[in-house]
Amino acid sequence: MTKTKPKRTGAHRQVAQIVEWIERTRHRALNEVRKACYLIFEAPDASPGAARGTIRFIQFAFEKDWFCMDLPRTTLSRVEAERLRRNRSGFFYVRERPVFSLHDEDANGFDPFRKIYLYGDELTAAEDVMHVFFRVWDLPSAAPIKATSGAFGQGPRFEQDVKLA
Repeated sequence: MTKTKPKRTGAHRQVAQIVEWIERTRHRALNEVRKACYLIFEAPDASPGAARGTIRFIQFAFEKDWFCMDLPRTTLSRVEAERLRRNRSGFFYVRERPVFSLHDEDANGFDPFRKIYLYGDELTAAEDVMHVFFRVWDLPSAAPIKATSGAFGQGPRFEQDVKLA
């Protein structure tokens, strides 16, 4: 009797791809360029009244011992942030926990909404990405998601606008 693999849905495939992107960027930050790196996921803004061509984005920063999801105020409203805080644990505004400010970050000026992850929590981070895109922002399931990654500062850009399948 042979076992068959369970069929992956589109959402499962996207979660797996996001995990791969997070792991790849972590590897680059810790082992290749040995400096902080970023990863950005973006999708078209499908909210009512959004201007054509407007995007929503989720960004990650990779530090030595942890990585974080950032949702700047330019892409996440206070109402959406509170809804996210009610449904997913661990989110906070940087002003609430300044110890998690990034190097040269203007936390008072931008006060991003953030969640810290330890390495090994890549699946949770990917699930949080999916929750923000499809539950908080109500993106259609077929919405194209693109990824861009690189090293902060004068470091290299690894990929730009690569579409997830």
